[in-house]
Amino acid sequence: MECYRAEKFIEYTDVAEPLTEMDTDFMLKTLDHIKVFEDETLWVVFLDGTEIECKNEEE
Repeated sequence: MECYRAEKFIEYTDVAEPLTEMDTDFMLKTLDHIKVFEDETLWVVFLDGTEIECKNEEE
């Protein structure tokens, strides 16, 4: 299943263009989950295992 999900992720991202607005369908096809921490840090985890850390830079 993991291999299938990674292949699908590659298919979706190969044709992707820079985003100017949120594409919910694309997000649901590529996103696995988002981890939210008490310090307002987010870990965005994609189906291929890629993880991106997002910190709140507003203070």
